[in-house]
Amino acid sequence: MKAPRNAAARHACQFAECLTLVGDHSGQPLKLLPFQRQILSTIFGNLDAAGRRRVKRVFLMLPRKQAKTTLVAAIVLYWLLGLGKRGVQALSVANDRAQAAIIYDTCRQMIEADDELAELCTVSKSSKNISIDGQNSFYQSLSTESTTKTGWSPSLVILDEAQDIADPDLVKNLTTGFGARDDYLLIFIGTAGTRKDTAFYAEYEYAKQVISGVIDNPTYAAFIYEAGEDADWTDERVWHAAMPALGKFCSLQFIRDEFEQAKRLPHKEAAFRQYYLNQWQLGSAAKWIPDATWMLNNSKPLGDAPHYYGGLDMASVSDTSSFVLYGRNSAGLWDVIPRIWVCEEQIERRQTAEFDYKRWEQQKLLSVTPGSAQDQEFIAADILKLAEQYKIKEIACDPYGMQWMAQRLMSAGLVVKSHGQGASEINPALR
Repeated sequence: MKAPRNAAARHACQFAECLTLVGDHSGQPLKLLPFQRQILSTIFGNLDAAGRRRVKRVFLMLPRKQAKTTLVAAIVLYWLLGLGKRGVQALSVANDRAQAAIIYDTCRQMIEADDELAELCTVSKSSKNISIDGQNSFYQSLSTESTTKTGWSPSLVILDEAQDIADPDLVKNLTTGFGARDDYLLIFIGTAGTRKDTAFYAEYEYAKQVISGVIDNPTYAAFIYEAGEDADWTDERVWHAAMPALGKFCSLQFIRDEFEQAKRLPHKEAAFRQYYLNQWQLGSAAKWIPDATWMLNNSKPLGDAPHYYGGLDMASVSDTSSFVLYGRNSAGLWDVIPRIWVCEEQIERRQTAEFDYKRWEQQKLLSVTPGSAQDQEFIAADILKLAEQYKIKEIACDPYGMQWMAQRLMSAGLVVKSHGQGASEINPALR
């Protein structure tokens, strides 16, 4: 969405630049950076033919240390004071009380630094509330630990660090009161996380479709500052693209120091990518093998090893069965050739945002057997096809559920040996 340059957009930006910075820059006037100006202009400057604000929902994903709190505090105060409306209810919500207090404290300090604002506002430190004298308007910070999430009639709701909020009903509970408002605004603000099964990730996927033009929604504004999935995380130009406040509110030397640690410690690399480049670290944020090292192994099996050893683990009925071949090829590399099977019915039952079995099937990362239980004949046929392609010297298998399969494979001339998965069998090999 292109940021407008009209009187409404200018007014919002001028109001923000009348505020005073807090923290390390305390006492200095707020000078908007280009990305902050764009966000404010887009939210408050997009008007319909009747002069009413169009944008009702905002998704803002920024890396850490990019002055998110300063920008959100400016939005809160403008909503309370700059729009000239009475009876305003503004809420910000975070996952815990300490996080919830951050936006409130920034607003409070901005008010206390300005004599005019201090005269207009009543600040309650105990209840984390800011009210506007004589206007029946207030701002309240809440945490998800609070028992009071319904009964409000807010016109502004901000979900802060929304990637950490797990309550699926929170948005519904807080925004049902929008129906009583002519003008309202919902803002998701956060950083890339580690889970798909959250409202924030669902909103992220929707926002990406709005940005790409797949979805046309003039009431929605999305701002995502992230390094691409294939971007070179070691390139400082990538850092600047993902961190629009780098060198301004965020120290470049600090990021360089963090990078030096990330190069040496794999779990630090994951954190660097997540927090500073806004790259989702789905599954686990603490990788013990760096991506670059892992991708060095991205070579296809040659299939010319003198022989391969196989490992087979059969599902009881509806779990996942797997077979892996392992052998050293003529190039001196170790081939690892996996096959995984799951039954049709389990594809539907197991499908989640985190475990995308349907996509894995499309990518041929697993095979689907017909029916509601593991089809051992189907699996045996697949293994025998592999035996025609690769020279299998021996197959070790977990004895559980292997009675029929072992006989079937041995009758075809394959060597099958029992090898349990308990400590007594596994420990010698691991040592």
